[in-house]
Amino acid sequence: MPPASREQIRARRAYAALDEHHTLAEWAESLPTMLQTNGLLATWAHLLSKREASASLLIQVLADHLWHWENRHGAQPTPRAVFVGWVSDDQAQLTGTRLRRLTDEALAFAVWLKRAGKASEGGD
Repeated sequence: MPPASREQIRARRAYAALDEHHTLAEWAESLPTMLQTNGLLATWAHLLSKREASASLLIQVLADHLWHWENRHGAQPTPRAVFVGWVSDDQAQLTGTRLRRLTDEALAFAVWLKRAGKASEGGD
């Protein structure tokens, strides 16, 4: 069996997340637009600031995906710790190139989350 493409991996993770957590559908609907309009850092901060369980769950799903996408190993930090690391004074953690790659991947994954959310609601 050939290895899975990046699109297949995104789709699997998105559908698995929505199958497990149906409450994500509403937030998943707006995530691509939030990322396109505000960028990854502002969207991440916005989701962290929300007290709703669905927003916390969505940022965790996104953090999990990005962690695996970057082939990270070991203990995964919390979404809050990831954000603090990104915006800290340590410039080595988040270069412009890495931020663009992470944003592109977050957007690609968000589109799959939105599709999965619509499918879980019975839409296209």
